[in-house]
Amino acid sequence: MERDEAISKITDDLKKRYSDLKFIGADSLKHDDTLKEYSIIVKYKVRNEDRATVYYFDESGKILRHFNL
Repeated sequence: MERDEAISKITDDLKKRYSDLKFIGADSLKHDDTLKEYSIIVKYKVRNEDRATVYYFDESGKILRHFNL
């Protein structure tokens, strides 16, 4: 999985939940060999409130879970 692919999937997921989303940026995509999954932290703005969420993907690129920071 590449960073651009992850960001695209995350953006689609966030747009389903927030109509007034403004994407700010994302950290680098990290791979955990032990858990065999990827993680990335994204930063965005919703209704003038800055937010950050960490997303986890399996090795095929499916979103496993996400947590707001």
